[in-house]
Amino acid sequence: MQTIAMIVFGILAGLISLRLACIGLRLGITVASPTGMLGKVPAGFVADNVGMWGVYGFIQNIDAALGYGYNTTTTSSQTPTASAAQIVAGIMNRTGSPAGAVTETTDTAVNIIAALPNTIPQDGTFQFIIRYINNALGQTVTWTAGVGVTVVGTATMATNTWRDFLVTVAPNPPGAAITPTVVFTNIGGGTL
Repeated sequence: MQTIAMIVFGILAGLISLRLACIGLRLGITVASPTGMLGKVPAGFVADNVGMWGVYGFIQNIDAALGYGYNTTTTSSQTPTASAAQIVAGIMNRTGSPAGAVTETTDTAVNIIAALPNTIPQDGTFQFIIRYINNALGQTVTWTAGVGVTVVGTATMATNTWRDFLVTVAPNPPGAAITPTVVFTNIGGGTL
């Protein structure tokens, strides 16, 4: 009986996490965990077609749907690199005083995927949104792709503007000996 209850809970948890991720719902929840996450899945657990709907998948998919936070980076570099941790955080707020136009490169696909929860599917179905804010840099920023990353659509941000990117973990081609790639697709922007 307990096994049946766990299976039912796992299915319901998976459906709820899928729904939250699909609608991009971000809830204001205070979490007691020192990392700000609902729970830490042991390193040995990986996503599969069944396991991602279980309790471990539920925990990490909720964490992914809630986002990890907001980070502000002040730099005067004209060629900074956005770290995987900054990208996965969900909101990047750039400030500083660069001398000219800024070309910011994403971290590598391998590092971005490693920074994500280890139960996420790598079959092209997992997506999250990142907002890049060019906050009073005084320069235009161009977002460029790191190794294994593709940027699709407009990738420039004038000063005091923001742009949202839908980030997709794209699958390995069947039988290929390469790692999955990460695709950043422009989905809009605005003025601060």
